[in-house]
Amino acid sequence: ISIGTELDSPLVTVAVSKSPIGPLDLSGFLEQTQNGIDFSGNLSADTVEWSNVKKWYDESFPLADDRQNDRFWNVPVSAEIKLVVDSFIHNNLTWQALKASVDITPAKITFDPIKARLCDIETGGRITFRPQKVDLAVKQMAQAQPLDQTLGCLWRQASLMSGRFNYEGYIQGNGRLNAIE
Repeated sequence: ISIGTELDSPLVTVAVSKSPIGPLDLSGFLEQTQNGIDFSGNLSADTVEWSNVKKWYDESFPLADDRQNDRFWNVPVSAEIKLVVDSFIHNNLTWQALKASVDITPAKITFDPIKARLCDIETGGRITFRPQKVDLAVKQMAQAQPLDQTLGCLWRQASLMSGRFNYEGYIQGNGRLNAIE
């Protein structure tokens, strides 16, 4: 871990070469307010795997889905972070160029708007995590994309189809956090 601060300034920079979710860089401003501690800044990473995030979450908040608590933590810490991740991996799928504004409070963590590419399908939307549930609203769109390449990317095998396709879809839902694998 490398941490730097400016004298007489709330500027903080952190480079973490090894964290539960992988290497990352964090920079921004930290300040004490009437409501607690506020952070505003940027977080970037080359690759983030959902399995590592889930493992960290389960270890950090072991009873989050079962408790009747409406907060992740009781310390008055909040943050607004611009997130940039080159690759986000969930199961066998990889989203490229993920960007999001992340609003973090003890009661919820919201990624809005999210922008990324999944197998050349533009993906955008909002995901809100609460201690007991997650809400999801995502829009996907593709224009004149090569069908064989996209299907091969999504299913990790050669496609028997060729041509180009247009696609527009919406996914909306909610559920318990422990249901996300």
